[in-house]
Amino acid sequence: MCFTMKKLWLFLLLAVVGSSYTFAQQFAIDTVYFDFDSDRLKAEYQVALDSLIAKFSGYPAYYVEITGHTDSIGSDEYNQDLSERRALSVYSYLVQKGLHPNRMSYEGFGTRKPVAPNNSFLGRSKNRRADIAVIFSSEPLEPPIAENTEEEAPPAEPEVDPGVPVEQQAGFDALTIDPRATNIITGPQGTRITIPPNVFETNDTQLSFEIKELYNKKDIILSAMPTIDKNGPLETAGMVEVEVRNARRRPVRLKQGMALKVEMPTTRREPNMAVYRGSGGSSSGSRSRGSKPAPVITPVRLWQLLPDVAVGYRGNMYEFQAPTTARFNVARPLHYATNTDEDDPGVDFTVKLKGKRFERNTSVMLVGEVVRTFIPFTKQSTRVYRGKGIKYLADDTKLVLIAIQYDNDDTPYFAKREFKLSTYVKKKKKGPATAKLKMKFRKLNDYNELVEKVSEL
Repeated sequence: MCFTMKKLWLFLLLAVVGSSYTFAQQFAIDTVYFDFDSDRLKAEYQVALDSLIAKFSGYPAYYVEITGHTDSIGSDEYNQDLSERRALSVYSYLVQKGLHPNRMSYEGFGTRKPVAPNNSFLGRSKNRRADIAVIFSSEPLEPPIAENTEEEAPPAEPEVDPGVPVEQQAGFDALTIDPRATNIITGPQGTRITIPPNVFETNDTQLSFEIKELYNKKDIILSAMPTIDKNGPLETAGMVEVEVRNARRRPVRLKQGMALKVEMPTTRREPNMAVYRGSGGSSSGSRSRGSKPAPVITPVRLWQLLPDVAVGYRGNMYEFQAPTTARFNVARPLHYATNTDEDDPGVDFTVKLKGKRFERNTSVMLVGEVVRTFIPFTKQSTRVYRGKGIKYLADDTKLVLIAIQYDNDDTPYFAKREFKLSTYVKKKKKGPATAKLKMKFRKLNDYNELVEKVSEL
């Protein structure tokens, strides 16, 4: 059923609710709210949606319409995409809970339908939302039948030769690909993705393809992307995210046993490199506070080793076969770069932040000045952040501690501390060593100045 017909169906159902008691129908509206620049569905709203779903058991038919919305911070293009992702987040959760996809639709409206003024923090928080409208009925609900049910036969699809590669240069926006062909996509920073023909679980002849890359230190820091797995810090050669969606913005999966060839540029070859896949985290991305940013990979909580995926090297490119569309990191455990003991107990860091403090959008990260490692700290209190048991750091390792936060008007504040581990570490006979540092936030003029500060590292 097309989206227009679904909206018409919902309109007719609402009319029935207001004019008749015969069908014992009920109409429900619910709203879930999101953090700034996020489409992650919070646990509290998952519980609320579970309660809403429980009401369905008493009704044989239902229809759900989900609409996503954002505040006014950022570009219209970015917010439109963010609103669609918020609606999709709710839709995907409901599908996961067993609701039928054909009984639901979702759409993003960007900034176009605010429920509160965007000139205050409270108002903007109310606009970061997804609205869920539901019709319940004790009688089966059927969509209206068009008077003229005869449809013209669709035009024949053009012939595609899978042996002739279709090459495209990706930019900041998604590309359209024909999955019946061999597609070769090159990203803005040199990543090359080769897609064999007919590898996706779809009958569609047009799919949306998007590639996001993280190679330089500046972009990794500004996106607050960690490089850690369950065993400790990693040294990264670069990260890439591949997304393939259909016309309704739903992710499209690879067929069982199929793979995409991923080639990632590098300046030098390092031994012991492996492929890691991102897990956890929420869609975030860089908001357009200055000039339009490159798409940013969805943040992760941890990277998981893919032991069955081998990394090759050819022509200044790492290459591997990706068994799925996901976030990938070509990396190795940090102890290979720092020549430290694999059983190193690590260091417990405590950082006290001085200067003006805000309770939102704060990230604290330990960055290698030479080795490419990025280690996030966790919040202990308003002014104290900790990194527990951080391993594989040699005494002479040059490190930079960075903290970034934004006030309610999205003005950035920045703090940094350059040091060698041996200067602050206090070793113990047993267990992790300890290190305590202090940093002071300084207010910057705008996001562009923050980019300049981080670029100097």
